[in-house]
Amino acid sequence: MGRNRVLLVKSRSVVSKVRGAMPPLGLLYIAAYLRRRMGTEVLLLDAKLDRGIERTISEALREFRPDAVGISALTAESFLAHKLAAAVKAAEPGMPVVIGGPYATSDPEGALGDAALDAAVIGEGEETFAELLRLIISEGPRWKDPALLRAVNGLAFRGEASVERSFPRAPITDLDSLPFPAWDLIDYRKFWAFPSMATLGERPYLPLFASRGCPYHCAFCHNIFGKTFRPRSPENVADEVAVLHGLGVRDIEVLDDIANCDPERFDGTLQLLLDRVKP
Repeated sequence: MGRNRVLLVKSRSVVSKVRGAMPPLGLLYIAAYLRRRMGTEVLLLDAKLDRGIERTISEALREFRPDAVGISALTAESFLAHKLAAAVKAAEPGMPVVIGGPYATSDPEGALGDAALDAAVIGEGEETFAELLRLIISEGPRWKDPALLRAVNGLAFRGEASVERSFPRAPITDLDSLPFPAWDLIDYRKFWAFPSMATLGERPYLPLFASRGCPYHCAFCHNIFGKTFRPRSPENVADEVAVLHGLGVRDIEVLDDIANCDPERFDGTLQLLLDRVKP
């Protein structure tokens, strides 16, 4: 398809006293997917790295001229996410604004109570956001027609009378087919100055997913990746670790919902990594 541009923004909590912050891995996956599948130009902003994020968004809308804006947020980051959506609409009232991440997945109806948010991506975001972007570009202002949005699986949107959900999107089965996260879009080294989810302190690290999904049904789960365990191949994981090592990384944080669900696969992945680093 022709030229298309997307502004992706990672919201953060404005009240948390926790210093730690992980790089926006979900958005980096979506950015890489959009680049490969649609040739999309992507600008990624992170509120953790920009205290003037609302002003930066206004400048980006004016200079980058995206076709849509995607905002990712945890539930604890929802307050700022709504402020960012309002900033987008104040600068460009007709700009499509889509919310995703754990907040949108757990409470899409609540999120879409905000008129500044036009749609919510539920669950895994790569395929859903790409299909939605194609609709936005092809249909122009008509893209918000509920009849059109019902055909995009994995969405929540405003129908004629209330918030509707389209048919759930099937999880991506071949995770090896996904491109590695687009680390060139952020200054990832800045995250080395913050603690991460681990307890090892500040250090040169980056995260990865070696699998997605978990078969168990814990009440507190965000359930973004569904209830089917989907592993990447050991070779694919090892290839990504090599890329991260080339970026100056010395520690890898595995963020899987349940990395050892298949112990043989997980052991095989670790063994392959050990074999590759042998002198």
